[in-house]
Amino acid sequence: FREDLYWRLKVLPMELPPLRARREDIPELANQFLNRFSKSYGRPLQRLTPQALQMLGQYAWPGNIRELENLMERLRFGPMTRRRVRDHMVRMQGG
Repeated sequence: FREDLYWRLKVLPMELPPLRARREDIPELANQFLNRFSKSYGRPLQRLTPQALQMLGQYAWPGNIRELENLMERLRFGPMTRRRVRDHMVRMQGG
């Protein structure tokens, strides 16, 4: 790691609240990730059901945006239902 890089980046401080503090961004971010993964894996684009999006909005997101990105990559194959989202979220929490 280049120590001078830290100081170069520190010139413009930015505060970005955690994902749990900006839940209104979750649907757009989730769909953006799904779009990217659909393209990179050559799969048809799928959207989350309204119920699945509601579940995402209620989750605490301790892993922040990277956790959302990882979940969307795992969900890229198969239906985007509330049940699949719930099952994957339980696995992410170690359950």
